[in-house]
Amino acid sequence: MPAPLGIPVREFARRDGCSHTLVQKAIKTGHIVPFEDGTVDPALIGTGWRAGNRRDGNDGATPHIDRDTIDGFLNGLLNGKFGTQAAAERIKENALAGLRALELQTKAGALVDREAAEAVFFEVARAERDAWMNWPARVGPLLAAEFGIAADKMTEALTRHVHTELAGRGDPEADFTG
Repeated sequence: MPAPLGIPVREFARRDGCSHTLVQKAIKTGHIVPFEDGTVDPALIGTGWRAGNRRDGNDGATPHIDRDTIDGFLNGLLNGKFGTQAAAERIKENALAGLRALELQTKAGALVDREAAEAVFFEVARAERDAWMNWPARVGPLLAAEFGIAADKMTEALTRHVHTELAGRGDPEADFTG
């Protein structure tokens, strides 16, 4: 059996000059991530790990979790490797906070539903297309009279050119990644 990677929580607390309860709280909130065997990295002794656990107005908010941490955690789950409870709780709390922030932004009108936005853009594009499709019938006779030519020939020519232009534009693909 391999030797533990770290030291027990009580020993870590003793060496750092704090209570083991504070260390347990730091583990629970994710400020300290223990090894799989439950021990703590002794290299953290004397570092700023306590900053998020003070009672000086800091609410002990969950630290930032980047995309690589989340992806690594999910890949581990998919491969049958379970992370620590502290890591899972950190990711869960960050995800819930993110969802809540999105919900509040949506309610405040800062964000819109993607399906609703796509429906609006589709309707606007359809209205523009319909307007251009009807344009030759409205303008053709006026231009024909102005140039002294047959109205049906002018309307037919304009219709052909409008159709060619609209066909050249194709069907746009919505790209909301930017």
